[in-house]
Amino acid sequence: MSHVILYTMDDSDKLKKIKEQDKLRQAKYYASKKALINERRRLKYQERKLEKTENSIQEPYQPTIQEQVQPTIQEPTPTADNPNQRFLNNLLKKQLTEHTKKRYLGDMKRIFSLVEKNDIVDLVKQGKMKDVLENSKYATATKRGMMILILQGIRDMKIKVGKKIIQKLEVYIEVLKQQESDANKAKTETEEVLTFNEYLRKINDEYGENSKMFLIGKMYEELTLRDDFQLLIVSKTTRDTNHNYLILNKEKIRITINKYKTEKRYGVISVLLSKKLSNLVKRYIQENKLNVGDYLFGDKELSDYINYNNKKVAVNGSISLFRKMKITELYNDPKVSKEEKIELASKMAHSPLIQLTYLRQLKISE
Repeated sequence: MSHVILYTMDDSDKLKKIKEQDKLRQAKYYASKKALINERRRLKYQERKLEKTENSIQEPYQPTIQEQVQPTIQEPTPTADNPNQRFLNNLLKKQLTEHTKKRYLGDMKRIFSLVEKNDIVDLVKQGKMKDVLENSKYATATKRGMMILILQGIRDMKIKVGKKIIQKLEVYIEVLKQQESDANKAKTETEEVLTFNEYLRKINDEYGENSKMFLIGKMYEELTLRDDFQLLIVSKTTRDTNHNYLILNKEKIRITINKYKTEKRYGVISVLLSKKLSNLVKRYIQENKLNVGDYLFGDKELSDYINYNNKKVAVNGSISLFRKMKITELYNDPKVSKEEKIELASKMAHSPLIQLTYLRQLKISE
């Protein structure tokens, strides 16, 4: 006859098990709180960015020692003084590229400045939001971007404003889009741009071949991107995709662009510069005593710098001008095939259709 022995837990074992369960619950609780604290800090940091500027990338917000030890950041919520805060909160929760987030934050700041303390939703319901935008000084494209952002917020937050009101605003967005198209068509037919050679000649005469402006111009002639040349100098390829890089190879320099407006669509841009341009870059690095870990032109955007210095040579425009010059030259060259035009569009990280919006008339040299 077999015997089954039953073991029962004594008080000591029970107490031990209870303690272990308490530890697991506490660990789970603190883990959830940690995530919440981090999210609150992230939202606070984004709010500070918006308050400081819409045009420049700021240094990351560093919490004080007191904040680190005893976090007191509150989740931002709409208040009687600012009922529009929820639109900002909704925007900050979105998963966006840095370029898109920066543009949206800029648009949101413009909206806040226009409506002041008036409730955006009330203005929409009363049919006044369109008038607010129409009476502003902003360009058609900017007005369109602001209205799109408002409608996105209303949809995201499931705010009820009426189907007919939404339809009217959607029509307004399409009208603005058509106005943009008409204006761009007029520019395509009448506006003139220099050739890159003529532009570089002006820059060389004013600043010299070893200048920052001349090197910027040569780089945009060869790699006509947007304001993406915040290039960190490294000695070899890295897997880190948080920066754009200039890789110092022995012969030709490689440019790797990870962070840019259309990165989700086109992925990493990696290009070897020509031997001639590589030598020009190396000479600039040497003469300016730059080292690995430095930025070739600094870590800020270049648009304002280029625009300011272009005015000294009687040239109006900045990086968009470079793109116009490059595309206009290309489309006026009978030797360039359709395949090459599409290939350039890919190199410039935009579609062939968008490429046509940069097309202008070539200015005849005097």
